[in-house]
Amino acid sequence: MANILGLLILMGTLSACDLLPKQDIKISAVQEAEIVTAVGAYDSLDDAIFISLNSEEGSIRFQNMETGKFYTLQYDGASTFVDKYEEAISPMQLMEGDMVRVAFRKTAKQLTSLIISEDAWGFTDVNNFRIDESKKSISIGQTVYQLADNAIVLSGGKAIEFMDINQKDVLTIRGIDKTVYSIQVQKGHGYVKLENYEAVIGGFLEFGNRLILPIQEQMLYVVPEGSYQVVATFGKNKGIYPLEILRDQEYTLDLSSVIVEETVYTSIDFQLTPADATLTIDGLFSDVTEGIHLAAGLHQILVEKEGYESVSHLIRVGTTSSLIEITLEQLDEEEEFSDEEEQSEEEIDTTTNENEDTSENEVTSETDTTTETETSVTLADYKIWINLPEKVEVYVDGIYIGITPIAYVKKTGNQVITLRKTDYQTRSYTISVGEELKDATYTFPDLILQGDS
Repeated sequence: MANILGLLILMGTLSACDLLPKQDIKISAVQEAEIVTAVGAYDSLDDAIFISLNSEEGSIRFQNMETGKFYTLQYDGASTFVDKYEEAISPMQLMEGDMVRVAFRKTAKQLTSLIISEDAWGFTDVNNFRIDESKKSISIGQTVYQLADNAIVLSGGKAIEFMDINQKDVLTIRGIDKTVYSIQVQKGHGYVKLENYEAVIGGFLEFGNRLILPIQEQMLYVVPEGSYQVVATFGKNKGIYPLEILRDQEYTLDLSSVIVEETVYTSIDFQLTPADATLTIDGLFSDVTEGIHLAAGLHQILVEKEGYESVSHLIRVGTTSSLIEITLEQLDEEEEFSDEEEQSEEEIDTTTNENEDTSENEVTSETDTTTETETSVTLADYKIWINLPEKVEVYVDGIYIGITPIAYVKKTGNQVITLRKTDYQTRSYTISVGEELKDATYTFPDLILQGDS
């Protein structure tokens, strides 16, 4: 009532001023703001991305969708919040990356109202994606979307870079029509480093039924965050370790409890179609014309030939000889040069004489480079240089290559670069290497001390 009375008095004053010469009527910007405040209205309207909320301070952080600029508004009991169905909601119900329209008083930085965009769509639990920054696009399954000029990636209420996203992350993606405006890392990743593992090199780590990784020298594994019963297997022997992976945290796994017994080898015959396809077992070339003997347990195989769709399998070798038949599907001209194909993995148990498919998305391998193999070109005369930060360990797709500054042979395709240093937070970045006939140089931000935000 006081505001309304003040407004009426002010309007009466302005009416009286109509009797005066026009040049004597002056209303400052402050007075205009006071008029707007008196009626509880707003002077600014904005389409924005919701970044984070601080309930203690009563503030909300946004990013302007058009300009990409960040700003913070205060809110209170008079501020209204509405979902896309025009139902009232609490500010605590807002989600990172929500696309909203906000009305506010610019000078006071006070939020008047917020409504979630009715035109926006959102996909949650997205793990089948591919980001191409060079084309400013993101593929979700088989559908390709454009990235908005100011598209933002959020993790824990903070803006991060696209290359901070790992292929093992789970995302929430929001957009309008065929354009993506925000990506939230719904589930991120942590890191696992091994110790006392030398006796079990050649074995495997099983993270639940989601991930099977080979035990190799000097590896740093990128693992989706979550709770696991990690099983380390070597032949018939295994060790079980409960492990909780938190985002961006590193863990050390001691494998000394895995008992090592005499290795049992089994004869395996491979029949490949076409016959001149190449076979790689656990990352090593294998000649199928000669007898192949494998230790009992899990092994990673890759069969490939130019012009055919590569096949990647996990095989479980038992104690009896087995025959494995693999037929490659020939690519048509469009498929051969398409980078949209995704290679599924399956596990073959040779203890039976039948092939068993596991879930397409349940079993993956750190060394599985099927997608890259189909499209990558090795440029032996050129290198990828990692210069900064200095004196940190560098892992490429989990494999240790040395201390920065360092260079390695250039290979096209997506690669995960992981940087590690004692007492510092481990970080990983996904880079996309093109086919340019020249060296490529990458520099990354300095690592942050453990405990620092």
